[in-house]
Amino acid sequence: MSRNAVIALAIGAGLVIAAGSLYLSPAPASGLPASRAELIGFTVMESNFVALGRGLSKVEVRAVPPGTGAGGSEYALLGEAKLTAGTSTLQTWTLAVPDHPMPATQIFARGFGPSGMDAGVIFLPYSGMAALYDALWPQALP
Repeated sequence: MSRNAVIALAIGAGLVIAAGSLYLSPAPASGLPASRAELIGFTVMESNFVALGRGLSKVEVRAVPPGTGAGGSEYALLGEAKLTAGTSTLQTWTLAVPDHPMPATQIFARGFGPSGMDAGVIFLPYSGMAALYDALWPQALP
């Protein structure tokens, strides 16, 4: 079975594959219309950030810099993910992981609906510079 088929099966079962492990994706709230924009998963796969969603018009990937007091305006924009696959019920957005390590303690995706409305934020399951470096840039470590 191909990696994409495994991913599709995992998504269909309400799971997201991250760094070789399965993580439950946030369950959609009951009673919401199917057309509501929603970010439902975020992970790293094969040197790409991968976001999953429904009805999104844009997905940004941002990094939280080290230090205290960082606010939304200080979060570094790593880039805008590209829509790489989509159906009427599920979209896959991807952005290449930067080639070189950067100072960050957390990385997250923020989804936006068609009118620019916030459609959710999901953080990678790694917290701290060492954990991010291990997950994203293992070849850069001594």
